[in-house]
Amino acid sequence: MRNCVFLILFSILFTFSQNSFAEDKKGSQTFLCSIHSSNTTNYSKMHLKLDGKSDVKSFFRDVYKSEEKSGSPRYAKSVNYLIAKLKKGIVLKVQKETVVVSMSSDNFAAHNGGTITLKYLKSYLSKSYGSVTFTVDRLGDSWVAKDDDGNTFTKINMKAKKIFGKVIGIKKVTFN
Repeated sequence: MRNCVFLILFSILFTFSQNSFAEDKKGSQTFLCSIHSSNTTNYSKMHLKLDGKSDVKSFFRDVYKSEEKSGSPRYAKSVNYLIAKLKKGIVLKVQKETVVVSMSSDNFAAHNGGTITLKYLKSYLSKSYGSVTFTVDRLGDSWVAKDDDGNTFTKINMKAKKIFGKVIGIKKVTFN
């Protein structure tokens, strides 16, 4: 009798854990792209948090920062951004009380994506900004990032603008 009760409990727990695993694996998140800067080994990975229908609930960014001793990046934190905030703009990076990188969208929809504007600080001295756009597109239950020419990419590169060896802004943003 004891073995039978144990077997029933084990079966219930096993079934529950399998269903939970399948639900998590089905699509609670998907990788979109990584964001890199030419002046540091720090980087971020941008993901989409999805609901059960593979619609976007939010963006989230895993930040990796260099360790002092080894210089190699290690996970530092995750930051979640609700898609409803895209209209006003989402700040991705602030330095010395100045917004360095932000993203926004006027047409992003949870079920099919939209165009994202990435605004970046070109010069801290003049407080001038530049921008690039890309599209987050749904392909069935998958999501991809595409540049203005329709090419998919998984990496955003930001080239630092320097004067006398000091970074004063972002010179160029490219997609790979």
